[in-house]
Amino acid sequence: MNNEQAKQLQELAKQAIAIQDACNLSGVVHSFSAALTKLREVTGSGINEHPITIVWLDKLNSLAGIQDSCVNIIRAYDKVYDWADAFGVPIG
Repeated sequence: MNNEQAKQLQELAKQAIAIQDACNLSGVVHSFSAALTKLREVTGSGINEHPITIVWLDKLNSLAGIQDSCVNIIRAYDKVYDWADAFGVPIG
């Protein structure tokens, strides 16, 4: 992964974290679509089980009232927070 891709991944991770405060399902879905498009550009493939995808889906599940606490979700959050802070930029 080159430096530009790493910065894009960091931005996608920050967006996935920021969206956790959202309450508008429609807005989240539209933003998720844009994030998936960018994630595919950055990673090339394998986005279905990517940690950023999982964090977005966890938010959608929460808004739909079907959220689950699973080890994979916890690991995804850990990874996304690591990427979001990759360049030493404070989150938030």
